[in-house]
Amino acid sequence: MVTGSAALCGDAAAQQATLGRITVTDSLAAAVAEVDSIPYERTFSGAEAMPNAPPGTLATARKEPKVMLHVDSVSKSFAGLKALQDVSLRVMEGQTVGLIGPNGSGKSTLFDIISGFQRANAGAVTFQGSPIHRQPPNGIADLGLIRTFQLSEGGQRMTALENLLASAQNQVEANLLEAVLRLRRLLNVERENLSRAKEVLKLLGLIHVANEYVGNLSGGQRKLMDLGRILMAKPKMSLLDEPTAGVNPSLINLIIDALKIMQHDEGITLLIVEHNMQVVSEICEQVYVLDAGVLIAQGSPEMIQSDERVLTSYLGGGRAVNE
Repeated sequence: MVTGSAALCGDAAAQQATLGRITVTDSLAAAVAEVDSIPYERTFSGAEAMPNAPPGTLATARKEPKVMLHVDSVSKSFAGLKALQDVSLRVMEGQTVGLIGPNGSGKSTLFDIISGFQRANAGAVTFQGSPIHRQPPNGIADLGLIRTFQLSEGGQRMTALENLLASAQNQVEANLLEAVLRLRRLLNVERENLSRAKEVLKLLGLIHVANEYVGNLSGGQRKLMDLGRILMAKPKMSLLDEPTAGVNPSLINLIIDALKIMQHDEGITLLIVEHNMQVVSEICEQVYVLDAGVLIAQGSPEMIQSDERVLTSYLGGGRAVNE
């Protein structure tokens, strides 16, 4: 039995704060053979699970959208340099929202503040109505809000399958005696996680690299692994920092499909930093634009791409964003 810490993605030291302890028993090899025989089957919830449910049932009833994340008048300075100035935004439950802006506009700093890696000088951040701006990263992650980083460096000497297993949040920690007394439960959890991990790898088109070290994968495949870790963790909301940056164009559509599944099938609310406006236009319902730490525009992707302030910020005016 091995017990250790696991990271979702990005900077290794930062990542270790985002997940708790994990436990893997020696029965994993035996469980693999058993799970290999389980047919692949996707599960759905709500109206997809009950397509013929009569109106008014739980499956078809509409819920009033709730505010999942509220950033309220957040400011941050570094030695007199104003990185963020009175920034406010809202993300509703179930939404995919984009956060765009030129390099150095404060996007990653805002992500750091939301996820607890930095403290704001002023303002507040609430998640599902509870203040989180004074909480550490692991405390915020425990509430169901996790993030990725621009560079994925976690789990380089672990296989793709091991990375996903380490990201599952239902791990059972036990010493030798507890493992013997609770063997049935431990085996059930391991089988469940292994089945889920294989399902995620198939979904992301990575099943053929399941036993490859993540450090040997391409940049695009590592970005897909970031999304896979999120799918295994099953958070309520995720902050994604440039999920298509540096990715081969042939993999971008696969990442877009994965993001849509995360929102629509898994019910994960998303706030995404992204420079590719084609990606933003396809998946985001609302977009916020930062420039030099100031929120200069918000609205639908179509509105944003025709906003003169945004055009000036990106290009000095005169052309459409990402043209």
